[in-house]
Amino acid sequence: MHAGVQRVPPCGAAPRCCIVIFVTITRRTILAALPAAAAAQAQRARTQSWKPKLGVLCEYSDANLEFVKAEGFTSMQLRLNPDRLDDAAIAVLKDKIQRSGLYVSALAVDGNHIDPDPARRAKQNEYAAKCIELCGKLGIPNIGGQSGTIKGQPLSAQVDEIVRVYTEKYFPLCEKHKVRVLWEPYAGGPNVATGPVGWEALFKAFGNSPHVGLQFDPSHLIWQFMDPVAAAREFADKIYDVHLKDTEILWHVVRRAGIQPVNRASWWRFRVPGYGSMDWKGFFSVLAEAGYQGAMNIENEDEFFYPPYSERDFTEQYKRGFRVAHEFLKTLVPPVTAYEDSHDHTYSLRLPGGGWADRAAPGPDWPRLPERSGGRGDGGGRRRIQAGGICEGGRLFSIRRAVGPGLHRCAATPGRSIYAAVHPRRQIRG
Repeated sequence: MHAGVQRVPPCGAAPRCCIVIFVTITRRTILAALPAAAAAQAQRARTQSWKPKLGVLCEYSDANLEFVKAEGFTSMQLRLNPDRLDDAAIAVLKDKIQRSGLYVSALAVDGNHIDPDPARRAKQNEYAAKCIELCGKLGIPNIGGQSGTIKGQPLSAQVDEIVRVYTEKYFPLCEKHKVRVLWEPYAGGPNVATGPVGWEALFKAFGNSPHVGLQFDPSHLIWQFMDPVAAAREFADKIYDVHLKDTEILWHVVRRAGIQPVNRASWWRFRVPGYGSMDWKGFFSVLAEAGYQGAMNIENEDEFFYPPYSERDFTEQYKRGFRVAHEFLKTLVPPVTAYEDSHDHTYSLRLPGGGWADRAAPGPDWPRLPERSGGRGDGGGRRRIQAGGICEGGRLFSIRRAVGPGLHRCAATPGRSIYAAVHPRRQIRG
């Protein structure tokens, strides 16, 4: 590119002058700019296609599974004990999960994988191995928990032992069952993967192993006074699962007692997303820019919504916590999602403002439509439409047109049926 400057008299031949800059753009300049333009376009396209899965972390029960689906979530992380499940029970569980259409992103596996006590270590290694095998049988891609630790040992020595144990005990099973071991940054347990320093040491020691990664939980970084957004940006390519949990710093306590109060007062507490100190907009921007398409599961450890369980089922108060978090997250996460019901290959629609467009069974508010060309009734008062569009990753791309009172045709997999009953005046965005 060449530039030339020439002074020319202005109109009216006044003694003043102005400057005209002539710019010559060469072919080389244009060709050099093309890769940058293409990269910028690719980045914009990648960000615009962000379609993560949104769900909850919980103990499994049939009632909990039904609640998660009914609330419009698309994923779960489960707590299951492999010692309580034989092959028959696993087959039943797998069928129920598949029928729900929910994606199970990880199995929670806590414990110290390098416990200095030989008996406890052996027990933990055996349990984790069983969990990896259970993941393989259920089609779950990850186990998530702590890295393991030996208190008092240098970080490098602990990392070396973690690499040795994982390589010997876990990686053959990970390879066989296509399962990855993930670490969350929980600093209150047997863990050296508590933040960027530990992550860097571990990933460097493991090289480019496909069997390890991060289960990113920003809440633990907040109470350690780390920057979750910066950490996520630095390790974005290592994030395979996300916990959605917030932390509230009780500054009125910190300002008087510090972070080691002599009266043992609590100076921080876990909250549902939106009720703590987390920069969720910044965090989700990082994930979107990285093209993250995995699960983001709400981990409800907010004591304002306790107790969590009655037997193994959610309490109504605990459900309220999930709903509160969901309403907040819907302002930041792509809100319209479709869910496949493998019983009859239909989809249900989650409305942007909350609430279900579909019902598990026809109710008084469900429009009973007659048989019409182009669709068929299902005997239960629902109107099923043969759609010719595409549904990718559970997200509806478009609402095609109204086909009856309160009913809209939506994009779905060709040959499958799709329907949605909506409020006649409610706006739906695809």
